[in-house]
Amino acid sequence: MTGLLLRICLLGAIVLATPARAQTVTGTVTATFDGEDLTWNTLRYGDTGDSESSAAFQGGLGMASLAMQAHRTDRPLTEDVLWVTLTWIGAKPGAGPASLVELEFFPSGSQGAYWTSDAAPQPATATVTQFALTDTAGRAEGTFAATLCRVEKLGADPDSTDCKPITGQFATDFPVIAP
Repeated sequence: MTGLLLRICLLGAIVLATPARAQTVTGTVTATFDGEDLTWNTLRYGDTGDSESSAAFQGGLGMASLAMQAHRTDRPLTEDVLWVTLTWIGAKPGAGPASLVELEFFPSGSQGAYWTSDAAPQPATATVTQFALTDTAGRAEGTFAATLCRVEKLGADPDSTDCKPITGQFATDFPVIAP
């Protein structure tokens, strides 16, 4: 749940910082959820020298993560958001499977019901097929699969009787955030 609250806070910070800033698409996430094909984009807000990104990599002390907050460009930034977070624990990040994968899908933003892989019958998986990293930026491509269970509202427990599959792929550029 702590990760979810951090993502909600980051979503709020990006949305608040965005209105007067340009958006640039930095990647794409496509998925099939409950039989529907969907496409989202990762975004960079602002100019290159003063920008924020909806995808970012952070690593250090035996753990690294790539968090992708993907948006539908035809919707308000707070609606129809898909979070895909890949974490490597005790392993060098790169091509291959991630140690831990979390997904959250917010069709109506943070005010309505949402879907999470937390407490799903089986763990979410992701395989990175291409991975490049420098001190300041990187790029990742890969696939993911999960079962998402419905959560009625923030703070509620997932309903393990109301779950749906999601499968997809991602390709995104990202900045590296210092640990």
